[in-house]
Amino acid sequence: MRGLLGMISAVATLLLAAPAQAAEPVQEVVAANGLTAWLIEDHSLPVLTMKLAFRGGGYAHDEPGREGTAALVTALLSEGAGRYDAKAFQQALEAHAIGLSADIDEDDARAALHSLSEHREVAFELLGLALSEPRFDADAIARVKAQMQTERVMRDQKPAYVAATTWSDIAYPNAPYAQDELGSAQSVEAIAKEDLTAYVRHHFTRDSALIAVVGDITAPELKRLMDLHLAGLPPRSSVALPELTRMKVTATGGHVVRRELPQSQIVFGLEGIERKHPDFYAAYLVNYILGGGLNSRLGQEVRVKRGLAYSIGSGLSPMDHGAIWQGNAGTRNEKVPEVLEILHATLTDLHAKGITQEELDTAKRYVTGSFPLSLDTNDGLAGYLITMQNFGLGKDYLDKRNGYFEAVTLADANRVANTLFDPEKLLTVIVGDPPAAAQGEKQ
Repeated sequence: MRGLLGMISAVATLLLAAPAQAAEPVQEVVAANGLTAWLIEDHSLPVLTMKLAFRGGGYAHDEPGREGTAALVTALLSEGAGRYDAKAFQQALEAHAIGLSADIDEDDARAALHSLSEHREVAFELLGLALSEPRFDADAIARVKAQMQTERVMRDQKPAYVAATTWSDIAYPNAPYAQDELGSAQSVEAIAKEDLTAYVRHHFTRDSALIAVVGDITAPELKRLMDLHLAGLPPRSSVALPELTRMKVTATGGHVVRRELPQSQIVFGLEGIERKHPDFYAAYLVNYILGGGLNSRLGQEVRVKRGLAYSIGSGLSPMDHGAIWQGNAGTRNEKVPEVLEILHATLTDLHAKGITQEELDTAKRYVTGSFPLSLDTNDGLAGYLITMQNFGLGKDYLDKRNGYFEAVTLADANRVANTLFDPEKLLTVIVGDPPAAAQGEKQ
């Protein structure tokens, strides 16, 4: 259920592998127009990465009857802006080996810029035009609308996608988090150019922007480029935007979407935990023990010992207006009841008995030891800086993060195991052709 789009040139894709120096301090760069960016300088290679997020620009904020607007906007950002029509815009990107992409999730619209540092002036110019002066030419709108329709049809043939979206539909009935990011054929057809320009004007604003830059650029130079090329972003929305209320998962039980397939896709989950909750770190460790990988309880019981699924896993998803714990697995139709039985037995055991000190220590070693791997590229580090800003974690979080996990006690972890991972609250969706008795089937 994540966003579409992506125009990243072959050369720019290579830039994603550029190593980042996470040990460098995070600098706060404030432009004259009020925009603030977090910067980590790395002059080891002549490349830079910039990521932006506009809070409240995601598909959950689409206007009723205009669902698909956020997706259409982000898909069109590289289809011409300012004095550049679509062809000229693409040619400018390619001529300078600049990668520009955009996408959305439930809450936010996002953009990413990758460039050789020698072409940073052009890169920032094109980015600024795309965000503040997108052309939304009629031929581009028609073409991208047709692409969205094709993607919608193709996507709806994928069992894993159907399972995930059905789970959301049941978990959040008639709520913004359950709506289709691509909208419907009717809602997308209803979107006019005026709707797109209004969306940009109201959502791509300075007060909603989070910016992270990593690479071969200094703070004064970044400030200059932001002052010059991002000044076109309005300071704030000129209209009061509707505020979403918190969405909670209250549905439980099992649901089957019948498809004539040799295998079934299973999505399971329940109400999660907010990122700012003091028990988040304990929940993260408990999830790793339960479904965080091949060595987790579910990984061992379902895949290693019985070979019932190629993969099974779970994770926490804290969003701005809700949070879930969710997992998935794929197995042969006839094995669905066995997989579900193991899932419930494993969750019940965790809920009732908790975890051991040895499991907790192993989880801490993995979660803290593997952390640098998520920061070993400019792209990964810039993305993490956005996350840190989004959840108010502070510029020193990279240094403090592992300490928060080390501080989790066995009592903390077992309290979370007992309160959060309740098997009676589990919601399960199966897409395939399992035995009719699987998980108290509802259709």
